[in-house]
Amino acid sequence: CTATADCDDGDACTTDACAAGSCAHTALAHCCAGAGGCEDKDACTLDVCQGGSCSHPAIAGCCLTAGDCNDGDACTNDVCAADHTCKHPALCCTKDTDCNDGDNVCTTDTCVSSVCQYKTNSGVPGCCDPGVYSESFDGALSGWTFSNSTNVATEGWQQWTSATLSQSPPGVLYYGDPVAKNYAFGGIASSGHAYSPSIALPAGASKLTLTMSVYFDTEPGQPYDLLGIGIKGAAAFWQNSSATAGVWTTVTYDVTAYAGTSIALDFSFDTVDSAVNSTLGVLVDDIQITRTCP
Repeated sequence: CTATADCDDGDACTTDACAAGSCAHTALAHCCAGAGGCEDKDACTLDVCQGGSCSHPAIAGCCLTAGDCNDGDACTNDVCAADHTCKHPALCCTKDTDCNDGDNVCTTDTCVSSVCQYKTNSGVPGCCDPGVYSESFDGALSGWTFSNSTNVATEGWQQWTSATLSQSPPGVLYYGDPVAKNYAFGGIASSGHAYSPSIALPAGASKLTLTMSVYFDTEPGQPYDLLGIGIKGAAAFWQNSSATAGVWTTVTYDVTAYAGTSIALDFSFDTVDSAVNSTLGVLVDDIQITRTCP
């Protein structure tokens, strides 16, 4: 080459130069040649390549967890549907018509004891409910059990109904002492399990996905203050060593292999020792299991 123009390689993601008679092509950081090079694996953003640079504009109304859908209304259930859109079916009612969700074919809407209930008419062709199970810990718990080493009701796994911190206020699943806001428990080591009720997973779904929000403020480093999330009777599929403390983390797990069976979720925590247990502890919110509909 005799000039930079001689070295044009037609690639927008390189700088072209002629040095000492030879062409050089230096790759540009964060450059793209097409949208495929901008994939950020976030369902709520668009992947755009423009002028050789990636951008990820948010998709309006998109959600990843129920916490993204909180409308501040205690009389609606905040749901992030399988298509990543927020739904707000009514919870409070005095008559059946208060619960009309706008679908007169695939759901039967009724008011039972002042609470709306929505039954999917699965036998009707084309009708499918993507929601399999959800728990936001904001109301009365049904079927949950707790096993804590201290055997004190306010120490260990429990529902914290007016939590200092939650993804969708006011309640969370919590390991700690809600009054002291730590898990020191008088300076002793502790451990425990929180078990969900048995959850029946439908057969025939092409995919079943478990999601939840997890926050932990615990002693850093292993092998202390071990948090594990799993299916009861199986090894944990997620541990706190794989995430960042002090922020809400979205945990996702494919449970399609369990389709047609019933499972219970197992949340375990073990301080291992009695040191450095004066931080907030562990919080879990907005558990959902969804299925893909044909």
